[in-house]
Amino acid sequence: EGKQPDKQPGLEGEDQDKAVEDDEQRRHHGLFAIFDGHCGNHAARFAAEKLPFYLMEEYEALERRCSEYLVPAEQKARQILTTAIARLDEDFCHLCQADGREWDCGATALIVLVVGDALVVANVGDSRGVLCKSSSSLVPTVGDAISNMDEEDEEHVAHPEDISPNNGWEVLELDNLMYDSAHDDPAADSDPALPVYFRSVTPVHSPARPDEKSRIEAANGWITTETEIPIKVQLQRMDFYDPDVVDILKRCFADRLKD
Repeated sequence: EGKQPDKQPGLEGEDQDKAVEDDEQRRHHGLFAIFDGHCGNHAARFAAEKLPFYLMEEYEALERRCSEYLVPAEQKARQILTTAIARLDEDFCHLCQADGREWDCGATALIVLVVGDALVVANVGDSRGVLCKSSSSLVPTVGDAISNMDEEDEEHVAHPEDISPNNGWEVLELDNLMYDSAHDDPAADSDPALPVYFRSVTPVHSPARPDEKSRIEAANGWITTETEIPIKVQLQRMDFYDPDVVDILKRCFADRLKD
């Protein structure tokens, strides 16, 4: 996992996921993302807060560049998602070293972007996604049933029970100045910021936790800290006939071990 970064404001949750539900006029656009933080929740939180704005800015920039010719929705989605992720990575790397910081944290990501009929799935690191039917029972959004729904039911469709404070979700307090800068047309109507939902999925991964310690022991890996169990004892407990263990050991001590 690496060492914990300095100046960490709250490590109660490393893994983050977020969802953006568009308003009624833009409901054909959607974004869902899961960020698996490592050595702190800094990168996951940064990505959850900045990704919607980066996507918006990249989309508007692409629209200006491609105003004279038609670009398929899927191609647009792929391009803006790729450039937005690259910006996230670069900007967070700068943040990790700014103002004397020495952060070693990071995050993997699984991001799904829906633009019209196009669905684009992106992954960063060892995160992967599988498409399947939802196991949730939601209010139907098509057919005759939709016409009989009252305002409360319509709100339920826009914000299903899967995304609610009762399940640990919270609305992110985003930077309004950043949102306003993404809408620099003074003649345009000032639409309210889209709701961005956010929640912490798991607590910080700590080898001192009993469940984490058991998991590490079962995997023949490092158990806890060197002060509790000397490295010599840890090496004796390892299964060197396990190729995964040998590979991990080589990568950990690549500067001191040879084949």
